[in-house]
Amino acid sequence: MKRGIFISICIMLIGLGCVVCYIIAQIQYTQFVEDCETYEAVVTKTVRDYHRNNFMGLEDVYIVYTVGDTEYHRTLSTDTEISFSQVLTNFDVGEKVTIYYKPENPGKIATPESNKNGLFAAVSGLIVFVFGLVLFINYIKKYKIEKLETA
Repeated sequence: MKRGIFISICIMLIGLGCVVCYIIAQIQYTQFVEDCETYEAVVTKTVRDYHRNNFMGLEDVYIVYTVGDTEYHRTLSTDTEISFSQVLTNFDVGEKVTIYYKPENPGKIATPESNKNGLFAAVSGLIVFVFGLVLFINYIKKYKIEKLETA
């Protein structure tokens, strides 16, 4: 019985951890973009790699943008300051994508898609937390019933 209670608490902590990570990511994103400039970068190449995710593949999106006299070439999957969700993206070559960059360091970028990253983990975390909570309540009820029966 005590083992079940311990396991349900662990399940709740895992779910809560996912939600907390999402909240931290949202705070980091908000802090990053609040003093950024906005620019429409151009997609120069896309490569979908099905070996990294057999279900949908992950898309590497290569962009180019100019700040002042300097041209920057970045990959959205690896060069963004805030994580970029690769699974739900679909860009075509020549398409424009909004980026946010720091004026003092234009090489550091984020995208509006960066803000969506982790939403699945947060929702899953909530589901896992509720599942753990239901288990916890059931184990506590069983524990109380057993104590009353033995008394």
